[in-house]
Amino acid sequence: MCSVARAECSTRTTSSTICASGPRARRRTTAFTFDDAGAGGTYLFRNLDVLVGGETVWTMAQFQRQGGDEQTVRAAASLVTAYGLRGLRRTGLLNDTDAATADLAAAWVGAHQKPSVHVSQITTQPLRPGDGDDPLFDLSIMDLATVKYTTPGGGSQQTYEGVVIGVTWNITPDAAVGTFRLAKGDDLAAFILNSALYGVLDTNRLN
Repeated sequence: MCSVARAECSTRTTSSTICASGPRARRRTTAFTFDDAGAGGTYLFRNLDVLVGGETVWTMAQFQRQGGDEQTVRAAASLVTAYGLRGLRRTGLLNDTDAATADLAAAWVGAHQKPSVHVSQITTQPLRPGDGDDPLFDLSIMDLATVKYTTPGGGSQQTYEGVVIGVTWNITPDAAVGTFRLAKGDDLAAFILNSALYGVLDTNRLN
């Protein structure tokens, strides 16, 4: 786990929609963006916890639909060299065409060909009393959160799509600091209808 610290900055905007007057209302959008570059319509953040996933890496997929030909997709040679040739085979898929089956295989390899980076937790900049009724207070469980962060050592900015699974606020007379725990917001799971293993609800996650 690595921790990326950010300097405080009081300038902040938000893309969320709230009522201009009257009683406080739940915002109409349910997505927030945190950006260490401070782009317009985003929130800066103070601290970020990043984990490198330990899940199985797949560098090849062999998928076949019912009545179709097997479609094989392999990761780039450099990734096969780095992580080995690790294949996943699925048959009896219900795709309409071989081309759609190949697209599914390519999507699977693209999502699993190297260890994933997971933003597990993000801590906001302090919200001061003068900030008013900030929409960030509405960010809640199962809301979407996009995190744009720059890796240490001068790397390029990365984008992580997460779902909020935990919310903690540390509130004092001077400031309020929010900490949000995140889960992966994008995942892909293949399934086969009526399969005892790959087609049972709650066995694989159906997106």
